[in-house]
Amino acid sequence: MAGLTDNQKLGLAVAQKIASTLSLCGSSYILQAIWRDPRKRSKVFYRLLGSMSLTDVLCSTWMFLGTWAVPRGTPGYHNPVGNHATCQAQAFFIWFSVTTLNFNACIALYYLLSIRFAWKEKRIRESIEPFFYLYAIGVGLGVSLPGLFLGYYGPANYWCSSQPTDVAKNAYLIWYIPAWVVLFFVTGVMISIYAHVLATEKKAEKYSFKKSILRIQIESAAIQGTCSASSATIRTALRHQESIRRTQDRTKQSRQVAVQAFFYCIAFYLTLVFPTTVRTMQATKGETPYAILLLHSFFLPAQGFMNCLVYMRQRWSCNRLQKSCCRSLCWPHGSSDTEDDDAHNQSGAHSSKRDEFASHNEILDFFDDDEDDDTGNNDGHGGQPQCRLESEADTKTTKETSSLQTMDP
Repeated sequence: MAGLTDNQKLGLAVAQKIASTLSLCGSSYILQAIWRDPRKRSKVFYRLLGSMSLTDVLCSTWMFLGTWAVPRGTPGYHNPVGNHATCQAQAFFIWFSVTTLNFNACIALYYLLSIRFAWKEKRIRESIEPFFYLYAIGVGLGVSLPGLFLGYYGPANYWCSSQPTDVAKNAYLIWYIPAWVVLFFVTGVMISIYAHVLATEKKAEKYSFKKSILRIQIESAAIQGTCSASSATIRTALRHQESIRRTQDRTKQSRQVAVQAFFYCIAFYLTLVFPTTVRTMQATKGETPYAILLLHSFFLPAQGFMNCLVYMRQRWSCNRLQKSCCRSLCWPHGSSDTEDDDAHNQSGAHSSKRDEFASHNEILDFFDDDEDDDTGNNDGHGGQPQCRLESEADTKTTKETSSLQTMDP
């Protein structure tokens, strides 16, 4: 931290403490939310997210200490009050923070297998999940342990980290190479998911056109009665229409899950981009502007807070859609013919809001097909109350099927 004024050093120390505190609160909230919900604890994604949050809590705690963990009397640091042991422990956990980035790669792979390759939850849990933890924690220990044995941990920049020594002149690459590998991997996964969702939406548009044609045919057959079509033919058309509706619903859910994955990746990018910039500028120019250092000291410890914002985003969207839907459904209407016509014309908008609200609430169930057959809970709810509204399409299809039972020739 040579060349910085006392006020600049204080600014860096305050920035990292604010970011670390926010990260601790965010990761702790995610942990308690997952721990209190048995259904979430049973999902691979939430176990990965919880593991990432737990790692972030450990690392953010030591990042919060900042220069306090630097040995007392070390020149050039703001308020160093630690000793050799605290410095070594802080450096170990800061380097162990690569485990958090590794869990980002695991979550990205989970999204890829679920969305792009349509793997079920049970298959991921039984064949892949153990390797997620083996990779994330194994690489984290492999990155952080050598510094304790080779002795290149010491005061560096904002806290205790790696020092260039004769043993390890470029020791920082031990942390950055796995981090950069994760960066490129996550980027490739997001591109693959985006391309898949885009192609799926184009297919869904074709299904939507077919659904409109089927609706016209069914209504026409219902009006004409047995003169033009048998009830068996109509029921076949209804089943085809229901299959198309389910395909469209799954496409909506795929998009929601892909958007959620994208925001988690944004949090990951913000965490890694500024440390990478600082190291690149130090290697090429030898010095780094203070503004970049300040962003580095804030965003590196802040991933837990950003993950919490992404985690809460779905709940905020759900609550907003729920309130909007309830206002639309509960808005008082008069008894005049004009108002009745207006209410009838708004039914399509109400249905659209209910469908959108349902798609937000069904993200937890997105990969539950055939998941609970062995336990008898085929509804996918696991006994937990769900804020879900019945789709108007389901009710309407049921009514049509019942009304057509009397049309047998």
